[in-house]
Amino acid sequence: MWVKLSAVCFGRPGSNAHHIGPVTALSLESAEAVVAAALASLRGQSVVIDVPDARTGMRDWLKRLGFVERRSFTRMLRGDQSRP
Repeated sequence: MWVKLSAVCFGRPGSNAHHIGPVTALSLESAEAVVAAALASLRGQSVVIDVPDARTGMRDWLKRLGFVERRSFTRMLRGDQSRP
């Protein structure tokens, strides 16, 4: 039997905070669900999550949860690509 995943979220412990990401999802709602599950498992601990600038829905949702933007997200590119 096959199960269709709508989202997946990875994470790792860091030296100053837990890092959530990357997150890959078919919808904003699916992304919110897996991030919410990760946050529930890290309740009371410092958490960092990088969100690309174009993902305004996720950024707004995280702000409503109390996250504060500390730095911009920079994606590195090689070659003559202007956007990933």
